[in-house]
Amino acid sequence: MQPHLIVFTDLDGTLLDHHSYSWRAASPAMARLAAYGIPLIFNSSKTAAEMRHLQSAMGIRAPFIVENGAAAVIPTGCLGRTEEQVMNFGADHQQVLRALMVQREAGAQFRGFSDMPDT
Repeated sequence: MQPHLIVFTDLDGTLLDHHSYSWRAASPAMARLAAYGIPLIFNSSKTAAEMRHLQSAMGIRAPFIVENGAAAVIPTGCLGRTEEQVMNFGADHQQVLRALMVQREAGAQFRGFSDMPDT
């Protein structure tokens, strides 16, 4: 029986060039994996939005791991999914905001992304 292979890769400085963020050097290996039907799973500190954009630019549609393992995303059309599935492995956004509010009320001073204007 043939083993089922999956390749997991980091992005910045690994699959992507450290300075230019180009994947040109990795393209031949990526094409070979695709030809053999071997999934390439991105694992990064990037957000889901950044990963979707990158996969779209590369012409890849595969599950990916975001924010240093905080969540895994299975895009629509992958593994028989009819809609995107996101599996969060930590506290949800509202839980985090509530915990931060407790810290603010205790005198902690900080600014997060949700405190900044959308512009």
